[in-house]
Amino acid sequence: MMTSLMNSRVAALVLLIVSTTGSVPRAQSPATAPRPIPFSRAQGAPITRLDLPDARWSHDGTRVLLGRGASAMSVDPKSGESRASTAEERESPARANAAPQPRRRRAGRDRLTLASGEARLVTKSPDERHATFVRGHDLWIYDFETEEERRLTTNGSDDLYHGELDWVYQEEIYGRGTFRAQWFSPDSKKVAFLSLVTKNVPSYPLVDVLPTVPKRQELRYPKVGQPNPEVSLTIADVATGAMTRVDLDRFPKDRLIVRVGWTPDSRECLFAVQDRIQTWYELCALDTKSGDERSLLREVETAGWTDRLPLPVWLADGSFLWTSHRSGFRKLYRYDRNAELIAELWKDDFGIASIVRIDDLGLVDPRERAEVWLTGYADNSVDVHAWRVGLDGKSVQRVTEAAGMHKVTPSPGGHFVLDAWSSLENPGRLEVRDRGGRLVKALADAKVVSRDNLRSGTWKSLRIPARDGYVLDAAILTSGPARTDARRPIWIDTYSGPHAPSVRNAWNGRAWFHFLADKGMIVLQVNVRSAEPLARMKSVHACYRDFGARELQDLEDAVAHVCKNHGGDPARVGITGWSYGGTMTAYALTHSKAFRLGVAGAGVYDWRLYDTIYTERYMSTDTDNPEGYAHSSVVAAAPDLHGHLVLYHGTEDDNVHFQNCMQFVYALQQAGKDFELMIFPNATHGGGNGRQAAQRARMTWRAIEQYLLDQTGRLDQAKQEKSRDR
Repeated sequence: MMTSLMNSRVAALVLLIVSTTGSVPRAQSPATAPRPIPFSRAQGAPITRLDLPDARWSHDGTRVLLGRGASAMSVDPKSGESRASTAEERESPARANAAPQPRRRRAGRDRLTLASGEARLVTKSPDERHATFVRGHDLWIYDFETEEERRLTTNGSDDLYHGELDWVYQEEIYGRGTFRAQWFSPDSKKVAFLSLVTKNVPSYPLVDVLPTVPKRQELRYPKVGQPNPEVSLTIADVATGAMTRVDLDRFPKDRLIVRVGWTPDSRECLFAVQDRIQTWYELCALDTKSGDERSLLREVETAGWTDRLPLPVWLADGSFLWTSHRSGFRKLYRYDRNAELIAELWKDDFGIASIVRIDDLGLVDPRERAEVWLTGYADNSVDVHAWRVGLDGKSVQRVTEAAGMHKVTPSPGGHFVLDAWSSLENPGRLEVRDRGGRLVKALADAKVVSRDNLRSGTWKSLRIPARDGYVLDAAILTSGPARTDARRPIWIDTYSGPHAPSVRNAWNGRAWFHFLADKGMIVLQVNVRSAEPLARMKSVHACYRDFGARELQDLEDAVAHVCKNHGGDPARVGITGWSYGGTMTAYALTHSKAFRLGVAGAGVYDWRLYDTIYTERYMSTDTDNPEGYAHSSVVAAAPDLHGHLVLYHGTEDDNVHFQNCMQFVYALQQAGKDFELMIFPNATHGGGNGRQAAQRARMTWRAIEQYLLDQTGRLDQAKQEKSRDR
């Protein structure tokens, strides 16, 4: 009875949404007017959310399932006819034009409990008969059938890691939290692993000062110019334990090994090597039977850095797809197994965001399709669209239309695509399109649901010309009617680091932003050119060897545009950010007079204090680029502080060390500059516990009230600065 009632309700919903036409509906106005957003709610869940039904393809790809589980309704994508779904339809869709894919595990999910001792960083073989793990910095292997443990390495120590990464390798190369450095071959017969010699890597002390007797931890952390871990690659035979160390002598001793993997047939181990400052990237292959090693591809960048590129994506005919930024945009190229170029899949100014699906059976069977479905950026840095591209590089078809962020799911046979999208200005909808991009059916318009009946502002997307003509993507959030007789203060929340955009053209109900808009502020988000997505590498290289300068100019130009065209007050501009955003905030207040208030958290205030791999990628070394390091130093620019600065930092930040904050604070004191400082004991780079986060929010809001919203406070502060300058 309950199931029948639920189905009837879902059916009614489906009949409603598939018949919807015309303008996009908004949520119905509540009986009472929306309330102002209280400060206590500003740090909570988004003020608004989008209500859009779950949707996926039926097993055979002919119908769309709306809803979850057994209550999901089955909808004909062409006619809109709906009925209860069948068990067969709810089975996982079968890819009609793709080879079977091996089961994939998420890193860190494998577990192994052994009575004999610890088993860290466990990695199961694809056939699940063996697992490797780390114990005491040595690599071991476990046989699930015999329950036997075997030690593969014997000299692991605090100075030598086998099968595991140190701090800088996990943070800057393989990804935060990824310490595992073991890779089984697809046939489970061999395992590749990295070894890192860390004895020459300097240590940085992290001190817990809360106990009566402080606790000290030494963290191996190479700062700019200091030694990196020395890395090597070894291949171990699972059955015998025999090991072959890969000969890397043709590469510099301070090389980086940034990728490790295998060819699908397990014949070759693939690995990628970069130089220390990451101006080139070389993909290599080692034949595990003959021992022959060959270079497949080499990418070189003369006016910037080469990013850590993905390993090849192998196709049914033995060719592979290769990702490269050589054109200035992230593109796909198809090569044969010997690394001879077959096709560039797209020659226009288009940058790939992700590969959605590959249909490659057409490469070996002319009756099938040979194409790849992609998402990416074409017209700007904020809209993500989807395309279907032939693997011969001769056909390109865009399949999405509206401005915004699109999430697409092709049908199993590739005849249709589900497209769920939204933008900052439009909640969007769920659509079915054919493979040519034509709209087949609008299944559901997204409804805006207001949480707690609170007021929300309105976003407006902008294209802002910078002083040199470059067009910046930006957005502003305001609340209430525009006034010509009063200017509004501006608040910028930024990161501004390489490949880290602040603006995405998708619905944004972030409570803090809407709270500030509700208080009469203009919330400004802007993608400085170097922060554009990885897909648009040509723009990102603008910050090479000179962190801060170009980013600040772009921020200043965005502020000037908003003041000129959208009612911003040039005398009341605030900026904030964390990590790189904290750096940019402090840089802005020491290198510009455009900002009244800055709230900087956990920033790098002199890049010589940050780690080697990240910093040298963008800045080279301090001996090679002393001018760049000098120009980018906030510590050196402390005497030039303008406006009011609030600093936050955690004492046990293992990423951006507390040392950054202390050096900057000392420089400000010596320069006679006043500022605010809040230290968070025991807090790491994440910022500490909930109460510490709440205190940061209170302090930030108090500073905004005093320096951006309170006219009296503003005048008093101006008098104080004038008096101090005398």
